[in-house]
Amino acid sequence: MTDLDYMVRVDRTVITVTSLEDSDKDDLSFWLSKTSLERFIALEILRQQYYRYDPISTRLQRFFDTSEPVQG
Repeated sequence: MTDLDYMVRVDRTVITVTSLEDSDKDDLSFWLSKTSLERFIALEILRQQYYRYDPISTRLQRFFDTSEPVQG
């Protein structure tokens, strides 16, 4: 479990459906009530979802350098 896993889970008991006109004010007040770290973590989660980034399975790319000939 990564540090961001706890932020990804959705608490379905607190989700409400509302009109878009009302949501703008609610969204702004919600995000202003969060700390800068919480906002940054939410942004990182959205970035990872958008780019389909998985920090667990991502590895450094391996390569073979053929610039120097092998002396035998």
